Amino acid sequence: MNMLLALFVMLCVLDFVVGLILFANKIMPFFNTITKKIIRDVTWGRITTELVAYPWFGQTIIIPRGWMGALMKSWEPQSFSYLSEHVKNGDNVVDVGACFGLYTVAFSRLVGTDGHVYAFEPDPYMFRLLQENIKRLHLTNVISFNIALGENNRVTKFYVTDGGMSSLEPMVGLRSIIDVRVRTLDTFEFPRIDWMKIDTEGTEHLILQGAKDTLHRCNPKMLIEFLPQFGHSSELLHALEGWKITGLDNNILCEPNTYAEEP
Repeated sequence: MNMLLALFVMLCVLDFVVGLILFANKIMPFFNTITKKIIRDVTWGRITTELVAYPWFGQTIIIPRGWMGALMKSWEPQSFSYLSEHVKNGDNVVDVGACFGLYTVAFSRLVGTDGHVYAFEPDPYMFRLLQENIKRLHLTNVISFNIALGENNRVTKFYVTDGGMSSLEPMVGLRSIIDVRVRTLDTFEFPRIDWMKIDTEGTEHLILQGAKDTLHRCNPKMLIEFLPQFGHSSELLHALEGWKITGLDNNILCEPNTYAEEP
């Protein structure tokens, strides 16, 4: 009786192990398509980090490993879904706070070879990642700028954090303070802008102040990060008086009067 019981237990364990192996063989290829493998440890200036490959808009971009969790949770799904449906081939887009290029890559694919993407990122480490993604994916319709946008032209302090929330304003998790160039968007005199995305951790209202001529001339639609904890919600909403505003994830979609007045 004891031998039969022992044999039964062994068969159950064997069946479990075989099932586990079969499951692993099925799930690992899928897992590998998501995480691929660690590309390498890189040291760019002040930071050493792991980089991983991540599938995005039919391509594979390079991202800091610490961002995997947020992206696996469908980061800002409403915003990307809306943009995928409304950004058209031939559009011109300004991406302010481009980081390593998540939105930049998406915009590049959506506007096609007839459109342009102007990506601004002041953090030198994130800018290097952005440039690498642009180069690896052959995004010839993207022009990148390693500067910040603001309400006037100057050189000022930029507060760098480990979590991708670097800003012209002091932030939690500060790692270093560097000097960066700031320019107004109006300085560039882009002939046509159809879309703007602004994600600068609390200085969005300042960027709008330095873009008044561009906004008046081009009437772009805008996707702007809106996080009240940064303390400038009233200034941002004041700058957007007269615009139609809709919430999407942690962002607001802003449509100018020409769109808001349509039936």
